[in-house]
Amino acid sequence: MGYRDDFYTADNLIGHSGDPKSHPTVYFMRDIGKTVLFGHITQKHDVAENVGREKVNEHPEYLITNEEFEDGMHAVEWAGDDEIHTSRNRLVPIDESSDEVRALLLAAIAKCTEMKKWGEMTRAQRRMATKGGPKNMNDLKKFWKNFAAAAKKKRATTRPVQTA
Repeated sequence: MGYRDDFYTADNLIGHSGDPKSHPTVYFMRDIGKTVLFGHITQKHDVAENVGREKVNEHPEYLITNEEFEDGMHAVEWAGDDEIHTSRNRLVPIDESSDEVRALLLAAIAKCTEMKKWGEMTRAQRRMATKGGPKNMNDLKKFWKNFAAAAKKKRATTRPVQTA
C-alpha cells in the first residue's frame, strides 16, 4: 500500500509538468463538494527529499493556473489568494495528452508510492537543502557532525590557559 492510494488514482489525474518522457511531475485533484483535495507526485528533483507523493492537501478555493514568468510559463497552485506552489514547468492538462503520455503519467502512481520526506523537514532543513547545502538527510547529518567537531576543536585551541 502506498501513501493515499485512495487519492493518487487515474480518476483524479489532472495533468503534468515537464517532459512526459523524462520523469514529469504529475498533478491530482478531486472536488468533494465543500472543499478540493489536491497533490502531486514529483518523480525527479535535485533535492532527494522532494521526490514522491506530496501530502494530500485541501482547500475550498484550490486552483492551478499557468502563468508567464521571465523564463517562460509555469504552473502555479493557489489556495484562495495564497500562492502555494510554483512548478518548474507549465501544466499540460490531461485532456491534451496522448494515450502514450497518459500511460507514462499513470506509471508514476505505481513508481512513487511513498510520501515525500520534504513534508517532514523543518524550514531550516529545507532552506539548507535548496541553497547549496546538504542535498539529503545523510548529508545533513554529516554536515552537523562535522560542524560540531570543528566547533569543539576551535574551543579546545582557543581556550585560555589556566594558571594556578
